[in-house]
Amino acid sequence: MPSYKFLFLSFCFVLFANSCSKKEDEKNLKQGSKTFTYYNNSKIDTTAGNTINSGNFTVFEYNYVHPDDPAIADDEVTDKIIFQIPTSQTSFSIADNQITSATFKRWRYCFCFFIGPYPNIGGNISGLKQNNTWIITGSIKASTTENIDISGTYILK
Repeated sequence: MPSYKFLFLSFCFVLFANSCSKKEDEKNLKQGSKTFTYYNNSKIDTTAGNTINSGNFTVFEYNYVHPDDPAIADDEVTDKIIFQIPTSQTSFSIADNQITSATFKRWRYCFCFFIGPYPNIGGNISGLKQNNTWIITGSIKASTTENIDISGTYILK
């Protein structure tokens, strides 16, 4: 007959050993991923669900997949922003009133009440083409309290 004391101590050891992974869990909670891409000779097609199709523009796409908390079901959230400029441009600057235009779109994909498109209320963005990449700096003012930094090196897709 097994010793209950040994089983109890073994069970306590297993619980203690599993609880020591808190730092690894915290690290995983802080991770998220951003992607920065652009498309030449494209356009934002607002008649087809705001998809990216062939056209006469350079379309930029920013995606941010928020960190996942394994302890919460269906907490996955992705922010997506797309906008376009004429293909001939090698630099640009976009300010408040242009960010609220029809060719500047923002969505939030999630298991939540409202998934967008969301209105933008302002911001400032500038970009410079360098070889086959675009260096973009700036942020979108998504609400009176939320700014989305879309700065990064955008890669041709």
